[in-house]
Amino acid sequence: MKSFILCADDFAYNQAISASILELIKQQRISATSCMANMPNWPAAAKQLKEFDGQIDIGLHFNVTEGPALTTIAFKPLKKLLIHSFFRTLNQKCIYNELCAQIDEFVKHFGRLPDYIDGHQHVHQFPIIRSALIQAYQCYFPEKKAYIRVSSNGFSWSLKSLIINLSGALSLKRQLTQLDIPHNQSFAGIYNLDPQQNYANLFSSFIKEISDHGLIMCHPANRSSDEIAAARQQEFDFFSGEEFAAVLEKVKLRRF
Repeated sequence: MKSFILCADDFAYNQAISASILELIKQQRISATSCMANMPNWPAAAKQLKEFDGQIDIGLHFNVTEGPALTTIAFKPLKKLLIHSFFRTLNQKCIYNELCAQIDEFVKHFGRLPDYIDGHQHVHQFPIIRSALIQAYQCYFPEKKAYIRVSSNGFSWSLKSLIINLSGALSLKRQLTQLDIPHNQSFAGIYNLDPQQNYANLFSSFIKEISDHGLIMCHPANRSSDEIAAARQQEFDFFSGEEFAAVLEKVKLRRF
């Protein structure tokens, strides 16, 4: 029986997403969630999430593209951020300070360090940002008790997967391996977030794509109102329904 981490991203992005993820945790339909500690919803959502501490992996979803910054850094839209990172015009010290502030905010309201770190829109793997990530990790986790999520399952010809790989996923994985920092060895869950696609079929392909003990990301939410709300709704309906219950008879959700 194949086992894997099923991680719901964007906890605390808004109240609807937080409530939906909490419901899936209660149903034992996910085994990890990534939290946006810079978002206004985080303090209240963290209190609710504490009830499930120890049952799932609870990580930091590092964010420098949406919502308010916790330091003086100016957030940039994703495309602009990617361009600046590749031309090495980002200030690593500013990125580091913001990451540390978000880790501190996580600890302030949740009461402990995160089980892992990843990035909203995979920003943690970009040039400059991944260097700040390694620096912060070595500061906060000298005993390497947390893991870093790698958003790659090797080279892929899928356009979105190719972009994610080329934006730094493979480079981050090499660095983590060299530094002996814990990270997932396989990854799935990437698609174009088109709600017209059959998510159940997509998820079946994700399971086939990853190796045992891999990680699948998802973005479920019931009645959210953000730009990808329709895709979130389809994912939530799948994970909370009988079709996924049948899937869970053949696979096992696990923590890292």
